[in-house]
Formats: sequence, structure tokens, C-alpha cells
Amino acid sequence: MRGVIAVTCGDKIKKIRELKGLSRKELANWCGISEYTLRSYEQGIRKPSAAQLEVFAAKLGVNINALSNPTNAQTLVAAAHILFDFEDELGFTVSQEDGFLCIRADELTINNFLLEWHNMKEKLEKGEITRVEYDMWRYNYPTSQAKIFQEQLRKTREKRSDNDDDSK
Repeated sequence: MRGVIAVTCGDKIKKIRELKGLSRKELANWCGISEYTLRSYEQGIRKPSAAQLEVFAAKLGVNINALSNPTNAQTLVAAAHILFDFEDELGFTVSQEDGFLCIRADELTINNFLLEWHNMKEKLEKGEITRVEYDMWRYNYPTSQAKIFQEQLRKTREKRSDNDDDSK
């Protein structure tokens, strides 16, 4: 049904589990629950507690927000009200450019995030990354940002080390 956000935390757990190539039994064992319990979460029969979501996030190596529904946006109307809250809290505005509607933010951090998201989406569309890589970036955000920073730091250190070796 269009206009309804129907992705539950169980749907997300299942998708990430499958992306990681884990069986239901493997993940259940890692998390200390029965396979039946995991299946009931994935099928939306039961909802995991906040503590259990933390366990899933840790075992799957993703940000807990990738599993939960922090916005609780079940409909387009609910999502619209979240955007209205963002307008008040974060300075979001709507503008029209070249016939396209755009959401802008006053806060530099949000603009940087939106730019990063745009760049990742563009890489996906150009075939530079796979759908799995894109989804894992989303599920690991903002952890993925820390990994990128760590990789940049490692490369910088390697360059310094190489330059030090060359000067000897």
C-alpha cells in the first residue's frame, strides 16, 4: 500500500541477517535466543525488547537505529510531522530548484550527511558499489563514517611513514 512505511524491526533484522549471510539458527545462537523466537521477531509476531535490539545490533555489527524505528513513522502523515519537527528543531526548509523539491538544512552537519547520502546513492546508481554495499552503509551509519575516518587516518599515517623513510 503506497504511503505506508511497513518496514518493522523484524524485517530489518531479517534483511541484515541475510545480507551478512547468516542463517536464522546462527544468529539466534549468537544472540542467546531460540530460532523460534527469532522467527517470531522477523515475522512481526513479537517485538524484541530494547535490550534485545541492542544485542542484535552488536552481533550484526550495525547501529541500533538501523534496527529500531526511532521515528515510529508508520504512515506518510507521520513522516510529514517528523519533517515538521525537523523544521523547528534543525532548521529544515523546503525549496524548489529546477522543478525539483528539495529539503535543506541550516545545520552544516545535516548538510554534510545529506551530501554523503547523495554521493553514496549516486555511486549505487553508477554501479560503483553494489546494493548490498549501499545497504550496509545505511545500516552501519554513522559507524560507517567512523570507519571512513579511520581509513583516511591510516592512509595519512602510511604516507607520513613513507615520507619519513624517503628522507632517511
